[in-house]
Amino acid sequence: MLKKTSTGLGGQLRKLPRGPDLSELHQLLSQCMEQRGKTVKLAWRGANLMPFTLEVVCHLKSGNPQWKLFTDQGRILFDYTSVDVLLVYNLVVSNCAEAQQATRPNMGESQQRMPAFQEPAVPPQRKETGNVSRPSPQPSPVSETSSTTDAPKLPSQAAPAAGNEFQNSIAYQTDPRLPQVNYPDRSAQQDYLQDMDHSYRQKQNESDTPLIVQPGATAIGKPMPTPGFAPIPQPAILPTAESIPREGSSKGNSGDLLRDILQAGVTGRLDIRSGDLTATVFIHEGIPIDATANDVQGDEAVIEMLTWKDITYSFEPRILRNNHTVYESIESLLEQSQQLTNKIAYLKDAGMLPSSTIMPTNSMISQGDFLARAQDNSPADIDTVSRVYCSLDGKRTFEELCRFLHLSRIQLVNIIFHLTVKELVKIVNPKRSKSALAFSPKVIDNGAIQSIMMSLRRADTGLFIYPAFLYFLEQEYFRSYRSRTSFSVVVFELRQKRIIDGEVTRRVLSERALMDAVLRISKLKRHVDLIAHYDAHDYALLLPSTRSQGAEIFVGRIIDALMERPLGGEVMANQMAIAFGVCAVPDDFRDMPSLLGGAELAMNQAKKLEKPLVMYRDIANMVE
Repeated sequence: MLKKTSTGLGGQLRKLPRGPDLSELHQLLSQCMEQRGKTVKLAWRGANLMPFTLEVVCHLKSGNPQWKLFTDQGRILFDYTSVDVLLVYNLVVSNCAEAQQATRPNMGESQQRMPAFQEPAVPPQRKETGNVSRPSPQPSPVSETSSTTDAPKLPSQAAPAAGNEFQNSIAYQTDPRLPQVNYPDRSAQQDYLQDMDHSYRQKQNESDTPLIVQPGATAIGKPMPTPGFAPIPQPAILPTAESIPREGSSKGNSGDLLRDILQAGVTGRLDIRSGDLTATVFIHEGIPIDATANDVQGDEAVIEMLTWKDITYSFEPRILRNNHTVYESIESLLEQSQQLTNKIAYLKDAGMLPSSTIMPTNSMISQGDFLARAQDNSPADIDTVSRVYCSLDGKRTFEELCRFLHLSRIQLVNIIFHLTVKELVKIVNPKRSKSALAFSPKVIDNGAIQSIMMSLRRADTGLFIYPAFLYFLEQEYFRSYRSRTSFSVVVFELRQKRIIDGEVTRRVLSERALMDAVLRISKLKRHVDLIAHYDAHDYALLLPSTRSQGAEIFVGRIIDALMERPLGGEVMANQMAIAFGVCAVPDDFRDMPSLLGGAELAMNQAKKLEKPLVMYRDIANMVE
């Protein structure tokens, strides 16, 4: 509450006219690194108007960026964790091409169903029968413990009644001109909405003025009447279950979001994050029933959550927990949160900081004078207020007082605000020494790092080039020599066996199969491990702090992953020709030329014996 919170934007969505290039992916990765825990997105449409969304989030604990590519209806194309932008770029290009190729036979039909622009039709005039269709009841929620993937999706909005096409074609949004109404329950809210809708229909049928909508207006945009015609009153447009976004961000608090959820009457779980603060609210038919915010539960959790700024949120429908901790209405919670926000702002204006301490203004005040001033509009019982006052020694900060007194932040804020207004306590900030040095972290140019890294890689595979591998090998050799640690080098060959004129030949893998192999190896290797090209058509792995026994186990896992399923969906396991050779320092050699020569010899022996792996230690006694 009085903690410092980050102000980074999370869940940002940027739209592009076409697929992203390498520079845009670099920018996306840099933005993700600067705002850890925040999801950043790019959206575009392919050649056949298929929508694609690429999102990346840098996890707070591991620090590794996780990339996800989605297409229509949230279908995921890949989920990959890496800092390798070029590899991600190749994955985006290949997966988008495959997704669009799969839908190409239906292009003609889909384009006929999706005209570029269609003039909205004016609803036909009809008499109001007085029968207002009620919204269909929402399906019963599932338990939180059940799998969300097996749960059925929320039903789409009921079909509009005849003669009401235009009204239902407009996306629901909150009209600020509507009066604020406190709904006692769900049935009263529905009756109120039906009365508003019925009155609007009557006004619409009585008017003969046509409504002209400006071409190109969005579905949420307001209709623009033609000059010379009288404007037509807007209907009461309120949110529905379909209009509640699954995730997003807001500069303000979550009050408007909770109002929309109340009016839509949805059921689900709402997760909210603001910097390092997190909260979870379970909602049943638009009413919060259970909430947790950090170490607070119930009504106080919702009140505290509503004071947060710069939030990101995600909503998962039809998930409910069998627990009831929130009892007050949303309007009451919103009012209390606004009062709490005002009190926090008052304390901050008075000099309150996370490092501030609080002490009595007059340590010699008599008990009678204290009770006379503290009992007036006291936010808690006088015993609790007195206990807080006696614990204010000018040495504990706000968070330390919460733990010492076993009070919630909301209770302590209300009591300290009350004592401050009554001039019974004062806020003390420790004076900073004049000799104290100012410290500020250095801003690292991630774009410069990425540009150097990309200059050492091949654009078609995303792997380091052979000279770069030799440079990193030399650096690791010097580091190993200085610190007396070990490292291993793996040289390997990946080929596809084909029978031509009755003879078995070994062909280089296609680009698609090679990218699949690189992706599988990259998922297994550590962040400090390095994969690169070796000579013309072979490959190499540099494994720091790894002896020959550990390298043997790691290569075994790679072989299992490559044989698990066809590479790129086209090279079967019985068509693969795999040969790995492993050599280590100091187990096998202590100089670089001998190390590489030993790894190559082991790989050649693996090809000769048609074995997937040969260790140099196993053939060392055969070397002259």
